[in-house]
Amino acid sequence: MVSHSWTRLLKMNSKQISPVDNEIAVIIYTSGTTGAPKTVELTHKNLLANLDGIGRSLRFGKNDVFLSVLPLYHTFEATCGFLTPLMCGASIVYARSFKSKEILEDISRNRITVMCGMPLLYEKMFHSFQRKIASASFLRIILFKSMYTLSSILWKCGIKVGRKLFNSIRKKFGMDSIRMFVSGGAAIPPSIVRFFNLIGFYFMQGYGMTETSPVISVNRPDSIKFGSVGPPLDNVDVRINSPDLKGIGEILVRGDNVTPGYRDNPGATSELLQDGWLYTGDIGCLKDGHLWITGRCKSLIVSTSGKNIYPEELEEKLVEYGIILEVVVFGRKKQGKQGEEVRAVIVPDLEVMSSDCQSKLGQPDEDKIRQTVSEVVADVNSRIAAYKRISAFEMQFEELEKTSTQKNQTIHI
Repeated sequence: MVSHSWTRLLKMNSKQISPVDNEIAVIIYTSGTTGAPKTVELTHKNLLANLDGIGRSLRFGKNDVFLSVLPLYHTFEATCGFLTPLMCGASIVYARSFKSKEILEDISRNRITVMCGMPLLYEKMFHSFQRKIASASFLRIILFKSMYTLSSILWKCGIKVGRKLFNSIRKKFGMDSIRMFVSGGAAIPPSIVRFFNLIGFYFMQGYGMTETSPVISVNRPDSIKFGSVGPPLDNVDVRINSPDLKGIGEILVRGDNVTPGYRDNPGATSELLQDGWLYTGDIGCLKDGHLWITGRCKSLIVSTSGKNIYPEELEEKLVEYGIILEVVVFGRKKQGKQGEEVRAVIVPDLEVMSSDCQSKLGQPDEDKIRQTVSEVVADVNSRIAAYKRISAFEMQFEELEKTSTQKNQTIHI
């Protein structure tokens, strides 16, 4: 075994090698949400192009302090939570764990100004806010609702007052230092994006994939549309392939941030890259310069009447109730019929439901929990078109199986 000290290596005067734009800088695996992970090659040019686009869209500076929550082998974290602060001279603090309580402590203790995270983290934070608000006195609840309504009305007029109105509440949570949250990696209910923005945080929902280094689009502080994933970065082209009458079709991407391909997988590369465009496999549309994601090609459900159903739409509606921690909606072939019926796997939030759904022994009462979840499903079904309705659901108490990047693993469902 040969070993060298760092000082000895420095004295060896090794020749400095300048990287070439098109040389591979990093190899990162996809999350493998719907299949086996693929090995993505990203060049120096890919990463620099994405950093340039991010820097001009979300202006960060040397006074910012980033909290790194996700693993660095996640492209979102590698580019946005690691390389971006390095590029602008900001500081990085590494979270102790993925537990909400410890993350909130890390934010308060280190005066964090920016955090990039997955929707599940923000959903937990949102429900924590909601529980605290619900446990306040009657007068405080009325005051909060009045202030929230005022913030909402003024927001529509282009006036943002949430930072001043809710400063004391953010201080109480130890989050008054936070300037911006950035969410990516999966869909997040628009109601949660709306809530955080209206109480004074800049909450930026974005969209990307490992193969695009990863950011494709993101909302800007001066142009936020709840539910959209923002305009494409300045140096990224987006078009909708074969749009239907509503302008919905597969999202195609072109730019210097796009991977040259998958390592040792020419077949998958040729499916991904065609005629200079990257085929994302995601379905969406462009409205007023903003990109809106409807679902994924692979998860699309075709009803027995031949109509398209997007699982993500139903998942968002269910999560908004606050008693559901996780949900996956999927299609199941109906014997003897064309098309699929809509099914769901639901994980209830036991922490939220604990007081109302306990047995005499203090354990979760499964019958009460199932009844409560059934009422939520029935309420959602009553507010959507008949062909979209969930016909049956399975309830489980363990969190859904995750990929290495904390996305729900749907391949086994």
